Amino acid sequence: MGGRYKSTFTEQEVLNVIKQNPGITATRLAIRFSVSRQAMHHRLNKLIRKGFLKIDNGAGRRPNGYYTLDPTPWRRKRFHG
Repeated sequence: MGGRYKSTFTEQEVLNVIKQNPGITATRLAIRFSVSRQAMHHRLNKLIRKGFLKIDNGAGRRPNGYYTLDPTPWRRKRFHG
């Protein structure tokens, strides 16, 4: 049984936005989906663990950017939960 959190967007939607905007930051994604930056980081880390995303670690003042691993990785893997 889950907590009180009810997702208002899917992993598919996040992946589609990242595919259209390679190198997008978690802050920009958080603004786009109207959630906190911390909530977006949580979702992005789940997608990284599942193998859908890679992260380009920023250096100095450059923020981290997110990229999909191939053009449509979610079509060959199933989402669970």
